[in-house]
Amino acid sequence: MQTLFTKFIIFLSVSISLAGCATKKISWAPTDKIQSVTFKNNEPTSITLLTMINNNTGVGGHSALLINANERILFDPAGTFIHPQIPERHDVLYGISDAALERYVDYHARPSIHVVMQKIEVDPKIALDISKKVQNYGPVQDMMCSFAISDILSKNTIFRAIPKTIFPKNTMNSFANLKVDKTTIIYDYFEDDETNIFLEKQSPKK
Repeated sequence: MQTLFTKFIIFLSVSISLAGCATKKISWAPTDKIQSVTFKNNEPTSITLLTMINNNTGVGGHSALLINANERILFDPAGTFIHPQIPERHDVLYGISDAALERYVDYHARPSIHVVMQKIEVDPKIALDISKKVQNYGPVQDMMCSFAISDILSKNTIFRAIPKTIFPKNTMNSFANLKVDKTTIIYDYFEDDETNIFLEKQSPKK
């Protein structure tokens, strides 16, 4: 009985810690809408892991993946972010301009949560491969955001060392062991209806 009770407590703790990783209604934006917002930039192709961390407990609550390939998209598995100008298809958000990315980050960052962004510049072929993988992955179940991301990354050569896990902070720590070009930590001291974002820490590109 004690063992079962212990397992229940562990399961409850995991459920609470991953509460920010919950599914919403499946979305399938029409192709013309996606094409109308396609965003491309002149920055090097890259993969950026976003991790939402609870300021009080230090527990990771959600993971997302920003892919800058032939276009910039955001994989938000089991995420709750919705915006009328940012079309979504099976957990992939399109038209991720700088303003759209700021809106996404601001949605998550709040007095109780900060966002860690870890960016790795990669070969265009690698970025395109991961972009295709996230777009073909399909909708992700509740609390499986980090598993989906670690599953996709682990199938690519340069990210093979990342183990599959349901814990966002574990994925973040594994990502940090790679050659990260830029890490940005974002704190927001205002409630969700504010748009102010403060970049508290920013490590320079190596």
